[in-house]
Amino acid sequence: MFKCDKPRVRSERSRSNINLSRFIFGIIQFGIISFQCQYVSSQNLCNVNGQYEEYDRYFKICCKNKLQHRLQGQECCGTKEFYYKKDSICCNNKVLDRFVCPRNHSGCSSPCSQNDVLCNEQLCCGKKNIIRSESLCCFDREIKLTEQQKKDSDFISCCNETHLYDLRSQICCNKKVYRLDEKKQLRCCGDKTYLPEKNKCLRVLNTSGKPDYVIRGVYEDVCGDDQIYNKRYNKCCNGILYAEPDIDPSMIWEPNPEFRCCDHLLMNSKEKCCRQHLYYHFPTHTIPNNADLDCCGEGFYNKTIELCKNGTKIKKQFDKELCGYEYYDPSIEGCCEFTIYSKDKFKCCKGDKKTVVSLDKKCCNGEGIDASYICCDDLLPAKRKGMDDECCYNEDKTMVEAYSRQSGQRCVSGFVVEGYPEHTEPCGHNLFYYPSKEICCNDNVYDNSWKCCDGHAYSLQKQTCCFSKLYSLPSSESSCCNVDRRAYRSNDTSNPCLSPCGTTFFNTNTEVCCEDKVYSEKRNFECCGNHYINRHRNLCCRDKYPYKNRGHMECCRHKVLHNARKPFCHHKKTTVIPYYTSKLCQPKIFQSFQKTKHLACNTNYGLSGMLERVIVERTSVPKTDMLIMNVTVNSWLNFGSSSSRPSKKEKHIQFLVFNIHIQRLLSHKCPKYLQTKVKIMIFFNSKPRENTVTITHWSNVFLSQHTPKNEKEILSCKAKSSDN
Repeated sequence: MFKCDKPRVRSERSRSNINLSRFIFGIIQFGIISFQCQYVSSQNLCNVNGQYEEYDRYFKICCKNKLQHRLQGQECCGTKEFYYKKDSICCNNKVLDRFVCPRNHSGCSSPCSQNDVLCNEQLCCGKKNIIRSESLCCFDREIKLTEQQKKDSDFISCCNETHLYDLRSQICCNKKVYRLDEKKQLRCCGDKTYLPEKNKCLRVLNTSGKPDYVIRGVYEDVCGDDQIYNKRYNKCCNGILYAEPDIDPSMIWEPNPEFRCCDHLLMNSKEKCCRQHLYYHFPTHTIPNNADLDCCGEGFYNKTIELCKNGTKIKKQFDKELCGYEYYDPSIEGCCEFTIYSKDKFKCCKGDKKTVVSLDKKCCNGEGIDASYICCDDLLPAKRKGMDDECCYNEDKTMVEAYSRQSGQRCVSGFVVEGYPEHTEPCGHNLFYYPSKEICCNDNVYDNSWKCCDGHAYSLQKQTCCFSKLYSLPSSESSCCNVDRRAYRSNDTSNPCLSPCGTTFFNTNTEVCCEDKVYSEKRNFECCGNHYINRHRNLCCRDKYPYKNRGHMECCRHKVLHNARKPFCHHKKTTVIPYYTSKLCQPKIFQSFQKTKHLACNTNYGLSGMLERVIVERTSVPKTDMLIMNVTVNSWLNFGSSSSRPSKKEKHIQFLVFNIHIQRLLSHKCPKYLQTKVKIMIFFNSKPRENTVTITHWSNVFLSQHTPKNEKEILSCKAKSSDN
């Protein structure tokens, strides 16, 4: 638990919001669960010029004693330096590159990125930076990996500050390493191990009141905090032991059908449980196990002839309804807050209370009033005089008075005042003004070209109002700063709310600087280069290039934008590769659809799907390359004879890998890796085996872009082929 001195803050609200929510997380290992709690909140405090300001860390960031808009992925290292998590790390209050070149490696050039295979990723371990592929960080301490452990890094984990263990052959129990049994059934119990088929791990409280773990037989369990009992002889109900077996004596491991728990009580199969009612304070008890009986208060009632009302049994009357604890006839009577009344003479007024009133009365917040009263906002009645149609509230006297605007009356500070012209409002007790062309300031009337600043009238051409104070600065040439609560002339460099932005300045309270452009601050917006974008509608490439998150543009290696439908991204460059042309890899791969559609007619299998990836690899076979295509299956097409159509199992395949032998490429312009995202139709003869299709010759496969027109032509072609 951490204890911190709470700094002085500006608002009372910020004091109550520091610990707004509780974040609970659990640590689960081999069936043993422990929970820890800590307080977290999105509200933080930033020391700005010696005073603490409250801010939301999801939208703003505090660094270098300054508070500014948070950019995507931006963090503060300690309190001194900004950095971006995807490119850098913060270790011991220093900003370091996240990706670095290996030591003594001449083929690697800086700066590195996560997409460069030669670069190593750095992590912060305690106060030291380590290489992720070479070490593990265990309890803020570095442990070097052996060469074998580097190869098996997916299975290596920390057990304590000095030892690692292999998840495949070892188990870590409370910082102790044990070797797993052949069947790998060993489990942890504290710092010891046990076999679940022979023993059980129990959590008990030791003599000092702290939790401890003990290994016992499979029939044993814990009752309460520390009572260990045998289920073959006893049963535990909420910490109380009973001398009845918990396990069925005739069927091992099955619960005893003769006895069950009712909270802390033990009941047999002839009883029903009535649990404690917290609101009415009815205790837990048992009743006879009868379908017609149910719980009521401290006993039970017969559902066929009785009702239960708040723990009280009432005899049923099928032609009437209950009003409180009494019956009434709903055809001629009504129920108003436990009071029965006759509908032909009375009615129920509902509001803060419920009252039975005569039919000639009007309801006003639960009271009945006659025509001599007006109901103000459906809350308070006021005595009506003549043409009164509005209400005047006096908060000091907690009273309301009716008045008529048509008669020249107005409500002034809770009192009705006479003699006001039409379209006017009172200004103080003696004056009136026309709101369309005048203002009222401190009980005085001014032209509407003036403004009011805490009771003082001023001209916008000569003065400005900042935090209820007047300054001799024209409003159009000044701005108000909430740091020192003062007004400054525009572009005054001494203004603590102004920061440089390119060749101009911006107000950090109301504006945002994106490189060299100033924007008015908006919620859910962020900078992307010199653009200010909506984070819900747009994405940002390398914190510089904005693009729509649902369009065809993608970010290439976090560097530049490219169109995902036309180019592909390769080694930090964007190269245009036109799909479905004879220039992709070799002429036979994507041929003219009209000239080669007959190939599809002679195949046994057909499907439509999404081409996810294409890889061209060299093989050991002379003059032969392997074209590997990853395809997400959308639907299968029933082609060919019934013996070669896809089986039910094959139709459930959602992903296929095609291994196709092709003639070795003579041109080096075809890249090894292609980024593709396009819908295709593919037809082939080879039977799928374990989500893989192997094709030894390119002539045995036909690939086409999926369009409604292409699909229609193939379907007609197949239909003719089947008829023949």
